[in-house]
This record gives sequence, structure tokens and C-alpha cells, in this order.
Amino acid sequence: MVTEVTSLRFTHSLTQNHMFRRLYNRGKTSACSTMVLYCMKNRSDKNRLGITVSAKIGGAVIRNRVRRRIREIYRANETQLRSSQDIVIVARIRATKVDFKQLCDDFHKLACRLQLFREMDKPLQCENVSKAAIYNQAEIVAASTGKVYV
Repeated sequence: MVTEVTSLRFTHSLTQNHMFRRLYNRGKTSACSTMVLYCMKNRSDKNRLGITVSAKIGGAVIRNRVRRRIREIYRANETQLRSSQDIVIVARIRATKVDFKQLCDDFHKLACRLQLFREMDKPLQCENVSKAAIYNQAEIVAASTGKVYV
């Protein structure tokens, strides 16, 4: 049975190339072995998120799996993040080899370095995020097309 999609409530997608380039050139940066996080304040009241997964990481299935994991980590912590931020997360090759908890810990570490969390909020622990939520979108695609992508 397909469950409803839990989407990002307070975030829009970054879709235009010039926005990504502006963040790469002018934004604050923090990096670890699994991902690089870029952020910069914007003029809107909502966050804007861009996730970049290079073709060097692997085929489409692997890239989409990494993208889903990163999006789920962001979604689980979205309410604890400061608003009015442009955020770009660039996945590295090691992101395909580590487990979900390590990715979650790395995101928390980078977001804390860049002071993206509100002062009063602490990041959610990875144990609070269900693994089923990560594959929620894949289940919906599989149900509509009859193919399994996970």
C-alpha cells in the first residue's frame, strides 16, 4: 500500500543554474567526507534547497538513492533550521558507501558549523527518522509504473 508523501513544508527547490553558481561563489561552505554544504541568506521568508549528485557517483539508481536519503535528512530537520536560507548540498562519492546514520551525523555536523540550526533547537537524532520514510517516493513511483527502483 502506498502512503502519502511527506513533502518539505517550509522549503522551495533551487532550480536555476545562476542560483547554484551564486551559492558556490558567495556562500559559506563546510565540507566532510560524504557531502559539501553551501548556504547563504536569501530575501524570502522560506528556505530554498538544491541537492547535487554528480554522474561520477554512479548510475541513476544510485544517484537517486543518495538524493532521497539527503532529502529525507533535510526534511526531518527542516523545522529546526533557520529560515530565509539558500542551501545547496553536494554529495560526494563516499555518500554511496556509508549508512544513513553516518549521512545524518555528517549533515548535523556541517549544519552546526554553518550555524543553520536555531539557537533553541537541537538537531533530531537519526534514530527518530524511519527508514520507510526514505523510500516513500520510490514506492509511489513503483506503484504508478509497476517497476521497482529501490
